Amino acid sequence: MEIAVPAKSFVVLYDNELGTGRPLAATFVESDGTANTIANSYAQFYSDSVNAIAGSWGVIIPNNNALGVRRIEARNLSGTLFPNPATSANGLWGTVNTVNPAFGLTAAMIPPELAPLPVELASFTANVSVGLVTLNWMTATELNNRAFEVERKTTGDWAKIGEVAGNGTTTSSTFYSFEDRTLLNGKVSYRLKQIDLDGSFSYSNPIDVVINSNVVEGESNPTVYNLEQNYPNPFNPSTVIRFAIPVAGEVSLSVYNTLGQKVAQLLNSTMPAGYHQVEFNANDIPSGLYMYEVKAGEFTSTKKMLLLK
Repeated sequence: MEIAVPAKSFVVLYDNELGTGRPLAATFVESDGTANTIANSYAQFYSDSVNAIAGSWGVIIPNNNALGVRRIEARNLSGTLFPNPATSANGLWGTVNTVNPAFGLTAAMIPPELAPLPVELASFTANVSVGLVTLNWMTATELNNRAFEVERKTTGDWAKIGEVAGNGTTTSSTFYSFEDRTLLNGKVSYRLKQIDLDGSFSYSNPIDVVINSNVVEGESNPTVYNLEQNYPNPFNPSTVIRFAIPVAGEVSLSVYNTLGQKVAQLLNSTMPAGYHQVEFNANDIPSGLYMYEVKAGEFTSTKKMLLLK
């Protein structure tokens, strides 16, 4: 029997769905992908079935086996059980019958989708900048991974804010990233909902970030003045303007139409050094091209933005 699972893992087979009692068989997953040129007897079976196929395993099960194989589980090198072990209520795995098998010297392949390897999440982190939270995660292995839904929570229930396509089936590391441009303040939590092709799913552990008002906590002070392009752009009816000041001082942020007339004064106060963001709501002005200008000390910068209603 053979199937793709993470390299350098243990695979254990039981004759019951709970995985109790003595296993029928156990084996170690092929990891080096190198062919073994010296093979006979049991090693010959290994060579014929999984040798040189990194991430696969092969094992001999008893012919006298009234219950068949009813549970297949994988464990890492420290013995930790991977979630979602595969089970069969009757010992049948697709067309492969493991009850009193008569395979002889012939290897039988269990279909991978019937003995799924769960998605192994190796890391999940968040980086915070002005008005932007970047989520990064890495999987060590995947099987039948359709997608990751990204969920966010401030208070109350979790809410889906985006989705990233999965990588199907792979025994190689895969890196993912998702950007959340948010105006939320305070503590914000994120988690991943990993969804298989059959619709089954599991959640990652949540991670937390803290955004304090219009200044992001944990962000080192900038070394130069800077005015960023508003986001989104074009926008309707609101957008976010971000800027950075290396020293505290008076800051003015204004919006003008193409005639040079001021249509909004968004900021005119003393601001601490750091990264800042201001939301501009244009409900009361018509569609068109506008300019926004920041003044801080001797620094002045102007950029264009487009309102489309």
